[in-house]
Amino acid sequence: MSIQSQLTNFSSLELARSHCLVLAIVAKTICLSLPEYCAEWKP
Repeated sequence: MSIQSQLTNFSSLELARSHCLVLAIVAKTICLSLPEYCAEWKP
């Protein structure tokens, strides 16, 4: 039971990491394509 829960936690962590990476790539692409749109994203 605990091994399966650890595996689930690991896979969800990997999924979250890859999702974050995809968002970063998309944001960077939008920034390069639309600089004026990217200005709103900067803190």
